[in-house]
Amino acid sequence: MRTNWYIRRLQKIRHGSYVISVPPEWISKEGLKPHNELYIVTNDGCLYIYVPYDVDNINIDVTNLDTSIIKYLILSYYMQGASEIHITSQKPLGAETKRLVKETIKKLRNADITDMGLNYIILRFKDETPYISIKDFLNEIENMFRFINNAVSDLVLAVINSDKMVVEEVIERIDDFDKNYRYIIRIVSKMAQFPQYNVFPSPRELIAYAALAKDLARSVYHLSKVANFYLHGANINGDALMATKRLYDELYKFYKLHNLETVATIKHTYEYIKRLLQVPNNKAEYELRRLAAYSIAIMDDILNIYCVPPKKKKAVTENIHAE
Repeated sequence: MRTNWYIRRLQKIRHGSYVISVPPEWISKEGLKPHNELYIVTNDGCLYIYVPYDVDNINIDVTNLDTSIIKYLILSYYMQGASEIHITSQKPLGAETKRLVKETIKKLRNADITDMGLNYIILRFKDETPYISIKDFLNEIENMFRFINNAVSDLVLAVINSDKMVVEEVIERIDDFDKNYRYIIRIVSKMAQFPQYNVFPSPRELIAYAALAKDLARSVYHLSKVANFYLHGANINGDALMATKRLYDELYKFYKLHNLETVATIKHTYEYIKRLLQVPNNKAEYELRRLAAYSIAIMDDILNIYCVPPKKKKAVTENIHAE
């Protein structure tokens, strides 16, 4: 999709109103006519004008698809903001496929099966995006942060104390994290597609928070690998474990307080873990090193969120070329 750049001169009309002309090629492309309604959103020096539209229903013919592909299509469309998915087949849907769909729906927030027949299933996803405030959004991000921080702490102490029951419990928590991760990516996607829902001053914050959410999810993935390899008998360097716990404690503190002095502590702790695990003895230690490495990615994400150069308005000139 090509983006065109225009300059328009602001015109004042009677009664104090202002107007700008809209490019005729855009009007033609969108099929608009006089008196059609357009939505206007103002945000941090920007004015968005766009045609009202909604996300269309998704139709998936699964006749010749492997069941594993069906799962990923549902998850992907959900995260990209779909409102409704119609799964159809040219022959009766098997019990295995229907079970898979039901299990997949359980992994998603605000998702339901609204209808099911011999050769079709209809999924509907409740859209909360129009009602989410910036406080709600940031609470979701902080919950993800607290999850990884608590999970790292609990896993480390459980391994140190040889408590496999707690390790198993940490693994079971991960489904809840994944559900919340998919939800926040869905919200980001909807806010990016519909500017009126964006609770931030610009799309920049959406990009930054999406990167943060993804790196938190990758950390949880490597955490689960550490836990699983430990349960299968791997021994893990105790000093590296405790250092990883300190690392994520400092990371959460940095997210909350934005104290730049914490950056040096995080980097030094990570370098210490790298030295301890320079040659991992097993897959668990390799995954622990990867878990530690993602702390640096998350730290960078936090910096990208909060280190924003200030903007200043360009001087407005009278002789600028404009239509």
